[in-house]
Amino acid sequence: MTTGRWLSPEAAQGIMSPGTDAFRIFQSPGAWVDRFGGSAVVSAKSAGEASELCRGISENTAGFGWQPARVFFRELVKQSGGVGCFELVSGDPNMPPTQTVREDGLRFEVNFSTGYNTGFFADQRANRKLLRSRCAKRVLNTFAHTCSFSVAAASTGAASTNVDSAKAFLERGRRNFSLNGISMEGHRFVAEDSLAYMRRLAKRGERFDAIILDPPTFGRSGRREFRFDRDFPDLLRAAWDLAEESCAILLSTNSSAWDASGLERASREILPAGTVFHAEPVPVDFSAHPPSSSVWALP
Repeated sequence: MTTGRWLSPEAAQGIMSPGTDAFRIFQSPGAWVDRFGGSAVVSAKSAGEASELCRGISENTAGFGWQPARVFFRELVKQSGGVGCFELVSGDPNMPPTQTVREDGLRFEVNFSTGYNTGFFADQRANRKLLRSRCAKRVLNTFAHTCSFSVAAASTGAASTNVDSAKAFLERGRRNFSLNGISMEGHRFVAEDSLAYMRRLAKRGERFDAIILDPPTFGRSGRREFRFDRDFPDLLRAAWDLAEESCAILLSTNSSAWDASGLERASREILPAGTVFHAEPVPVDFSAHPPSSSVWALP
């Protein structure tokens, strides 16, 4: 039997009230259930474990007035690849694989047919909210994926530079801008290696007042291999070379070997004395088993 914690109706209502319908509704060390708009995704190591959680969805979401139109199963695997994609468990198979979710009034596309994740990471909700509160003018979003941080910043007037080695992710990022009625003017989408492009930006003398460093634990761009444990110092140094005096830098990783205190310790060896580090509280729906660790380096 899967042991874990279902989100309480009170906590769910608190998350939904600002206009949010993408959040975690069940969490345990080895399995979880996420809401994505009208759909639910059960992530587990086996179909048997997933079946048990599927049966619990209706009972445990009735208290906050929501029932999923579709339920998907995603098998948890050590390495993402051909397996681990989304399998429809219940609901209309003729519905499109994409749908729109909301976070604090903003809209984002999720896709259940393009790999191991939907393209939207709800555990970064608090960090996107903090970024919006800073009202940055120029944001650099490295490893930008589908550009959710940039959409959040652009909603308060920021220009953005979005860098990712995958053109397909950046195209989805453009769609996220369009979903929110944000003009593409002032926003760049660059399909290149993030670290190499940051170094070129520094040579041009470009500067930013918010920089997002949220790389994968492991990745590949052309012939170059990225490993967070090895490359984090170079990545942070490159970011610092692009930072305005008032720049806020988000340091984030989903590597299980790092936590927020570890990110801070490593960063103190690189950033100047006097840098203030701030970790946003983990959202309540992820508090028991957060999938990533992050900390802000603030001027």
